[in-house]
Amino acid sequence: RYPPLACVVYDQVANVETSTAGLEALLLLRSRPYVALPPCDDTDGGIVQISGERLLDLFCDQDIQAGEWFLFQMLQRWVDAQPDATSATVTSLAKLCASRLQLEWIEPQQLIASV
Repeated sequence: RYPPLACVVYDQVANVETSTAGLEALLLLRSRPYVALPPCDDTDGGIVQISGERLLDLFCDQDIQAGEWFLFQMLQRWVDAQPDATSATVTSLAKLCASRLQLEWIEPQQLIASV
C-alpha cells in the first residue's frame, strides 16, 4: 500500500533473505523502484531511510528494475538527505555506489546538468 515504506523495512530487517517482511521489501524495491525509492513526505519512507551499508547492498543488486539515470538521481537524493553530506564517509560511500552504475548509459547532458 505504501511502497516507500519498503525502504524502511529493508533497512531495519537484520537478514533480508530469511525474513518474510525483508524479502517482500526487497522484492518490492527490485520490481517497483520508481515508486518505492523516491523520498515520500507522507510516509517518511524512500531511499533517504536506508542506511549506508544497505544502500551499497541495493546498488550492488543486479535485479533492480531501474535505469541508471534514476538510480543516480536516487543516490543524489540520499546524499543530500544525510546530515553530514560532505563528510568523507558519505562521500566514500556515494563513490562506491556510483561505481556500481553504468554511467555510460546516462546521457552526458544529464550528468553535466546535475553535478
